[in-house]
Amino acid sequence: MAADPPRVTFLLLARDQERFVGEAVAGALAQDYPNLEILLSDHESRDRTFAIMAEAASAYRGPHRIVLHRSTSPLGVLGHAFDALGRATGALIVAAAGDDVSRPERVSRLAARWRETGAAVLWSASERIDEAGRPLGPGPRSTDTFPAMRGHLDRAADYFAGGDVPVLHGAAAAYDRRAVEAVAAPDFPVATEDFFLTMMLALRGARFAFVDEPLILWRRHEAALSRPPSLLRTLEAQEAGIARHSAARMRILRHVEAAATTGTGFRTDWGTPAPVDLARLRADAAFHEALAGWDRLGFAARLAAIARARSRAQRRSLLPRLFGRPVLALLKRLR
Repeated sequence: MAADPPRVTFLLLARDQERFVGEAVAGALAQDYPNLEILLSDHESRDRTFAIMAEAASAYRGPHRIVLHRSTSPLGVLGHAFDALGRATGALIVAAAGDDVSRPERVSRLAARWRETGAAVLWSASERIDEAGRPLGPGPRSTDTFPAMRGHLDRAADYFAGGDVPVLHGAAAAYDRRAVEAVAAPDFPVATEDFFLTMMLALRGARFAFVDEPLILWRRHEAALSRPPSLLRTLEAQEAGIARHSAARMRILRHVEAAATTGTGFRTDWGTPAPVDLARLRADAAFHEALAGWDRLGFAARLAAIARARSRAQRRSLLPRLFGRPVLALLKRLR
């Protein structure tokens, strides 16, 4: 007699997504994996997001175990995820957002790959859809492939020997529970979990695996958390978005540096410590610190930041901003 498949938790995280969360929940409930826990977690929504989740859970009569949760974590999407994980019982955690739609075979395919490879982190291909659910073509295979974020997105592979560490596409990801529970929740907000978890788990020698099937419909819309700053409409909004992104990236890089040098940031001894390029971590943290506070820097401090820049891409980001926003606006118009 075949053993029962391991319990998997489908963790759906939502906040203020009443327009889309019904489709996201329907995708979760339609999963064909036989031993599935569906954890529907809302993060202090101000609209009907949680009510829609609760109504769907109450009406469900299928084989899956349904758990409802409301988080009050003040630490962003990652804080919400860590809070909700306390309610999960699965050995594999399949993550989902309240504005995306999972195909029925998503959990089954990821779980099969997990059992086949023993990977700690998995993700799949995706298909992009618009607000109305219309197809927009293939999604990114990793966040390294977001064209609009090149130059402001550090590649996790660059910090580790061998260069085979991806920046996974968090919307399409799944995690071995033992691996993700080894990471302590940071004490600062993290809006998107991809880079943080990739870096922290790579520090412990995590194995990554990719499923080359589009298992999720990844929705692109105006309020999406992963919307790059360069797609915002005004220069002021773009620059504010870039500053926020760099401030967040600086905190993550310094957190990873502390984890690598002191062992802080982990709750268990899962995995095997992997060497990391500390000089590059520190240089990139300094770059992001400068970019996050660019408007407050004097001319000499800006020149010094450009001189310290580690790469041509970083210098290309800083040089057009040397003389302030009016010159930056002019340069953008001349392109």
